[in-house]
Amino acid sequence: MRYRVARVVAACASMMLLAGCFKADEAPVFPATLDVGARTYITAPQLRPPVVAPMLYMESATPGSLLLAIEAAGQGNDDEDRDEGADGEGEASPEDARMVQPGVLLASGKGEPIWFLPAPDDVQIRTPSVQQLDGRPALTYWRGTSEGSDGEFVVLGSNYGETLSVRAGDGLVAAPRDMQLTPNGTAWLVATPVVRTVIDGEERAMRTTVLQEISLEDNSVLFQWDALNHIPATDSEIAAPEDPTEPWDYLGFAGLALAEDGDVLITGHGTGAIYRIDRESGDLDWRLGGKASDFVVDPEAAFRFPRDARLLPGGRLSLVDGATSSAHRGLTAEELEEAEDAGEEPAPPPASRGLVLDLNEVDRTASVAASFPHPFGWSSPGAGSHQVLPTGNSLVTWGEQGAITEFAPSGEIVRHLVFPASLRSSGAELVEWSGLPFVPPVVDARADDLATRVSVSWNGATPVNRWRIWAGPSEDELEVVRTVPHDGFETEAIIDGAFESVRVDALDVIGERIGSSAVTPVD
Repeated sequence: MRYRVARVVAACASMMLLAGCFKADEAPVFPATLDVGARTYITAPQLRPPVVAPMLYMESATPGSLLLAIEAAGQGNDDEDRDEGADGEGEASPEDARMVQPGVLLASGKGEPIWFLPAPDDVQIRTPSVQQLDGRPALTYWRGTSEGSDGEFVVLGSNYGETLSVRAGDGLVAAPRDMQLTPNGTAWLVATPVVRTVIDGEERAMRTTVLQEISLEDNSVLFQWDALNHIPATDSEIAAPEDPTEPWDYLGFAGLALAEDGDVLITGHGTGAIYRIDRESGDLDWRLGGKASDFVVDPEAAFRFPRDARLLPGGRLSLVDGATSSAHRGLTAEELEEAEDAGEEPAPPPASRGLVLDLNEVDRTASVAASFPHPFGWSSPGAGSHQVLPTGNSLVTWGEQGAITEFAPSGEIVRHLVFPASLRSSGAELVEWSGLPFVPPVVDARADDLATRVSVSWNGATPVNRWRIWAGPSEDELEVVRTVPHDGFETEAIIDGAFESVRVDALDVIGERIGSSAVTPVD
């Protein structure tokens, strides 16, 4: 496999730790960040996915593929005013931003690309997910304009062809957040239109959250719910703009999930609360957290600026506790110096954490079942996700800090990956996905007097186990010259002798041919 990694710290491969465990409350020995850049490929020069580097990977990490959105820092943010840390770290490098393409990345558990879909200029691609459609796995993501004037959810089949698009109804635009498909042939999504309304006797622009259930058959609206009719603006922890014509995103929608009985769970980042909505009546069943909580929340379970709340079996709920309104990377040098001058022990700012709560919906109490703080005590309130895996482990994405961490239930860190500081991710999931593209593999061949170098890739093909290489003096005179193992996104093989034409077959684990490249002339 041939690729170039831009600006990678020397010997980063030696940083992968293969033994030992680290609790979330202990100082990790792996690097906090890595100044990495883009991968490039001979057979796919149009693709420049980011390097996602494993700083720690344990055998107890959960199997599966990582699916994540890759976004340029400061572009297409969930919370525009919460991107930069208090110390100004994590700022995008223009050079890195040009090299690495935003888009959707499907990678191995150690970050090796499997499939990459770059976002075209002036288009954003966000919130990818693997869901079920008509009993089959489907890959979904949001695609829209950078300024938010248009947006839709795209559904791909296992061959990566578009099978369906889902748009908001009633003239609204689907927001780049979550979409949930249901077994009933419907999809839940949100729109965040700006409306004018009177708040405290003053007319002002408000960004509300409109929840819709959409029929996949005809895109009609089956259910609609407007946050302004149920959640007062006074519940917000986000101050209203002084200019009443500037939209006030008082709720700060930051998560959509479905309960087994059909009820809907939404996360209010700006109100600091999670809401359960009755599917039949549209009433709020309960509010957890914030200024008007219906639950008695233990002090250790209290959270601020939440994201991605999901109901779990056994009366539990997972979320990301943003902890602070602005991202930070711990105490700044200035704060440390001030504390030293004052002879005081500096108090670190609160860290973001993945949180699992024991939720008693009858007695209305909430307590901590598990807490997974950022390994270095940093905060990432503006972007991130928390997926509780079938193994019981938790996968937490620190969106603004360019990292993904998997925790065991005990708090041990079993996986930690980083991506370039010029990027952020609204969320990552560990998924099971099998894809076989409708386009064929791509091959490149170059020769000198003694040997021929063959490079081959097939963007998104998961069942490939080996490559069978055909070569000959012409396209009509090919014979098998070598079979080599599949080696990541792009595999390279050196063949003795100079040839004029090559073709490559993709073989699965039992040796069956599952695809073939076109016959390609040798350069």
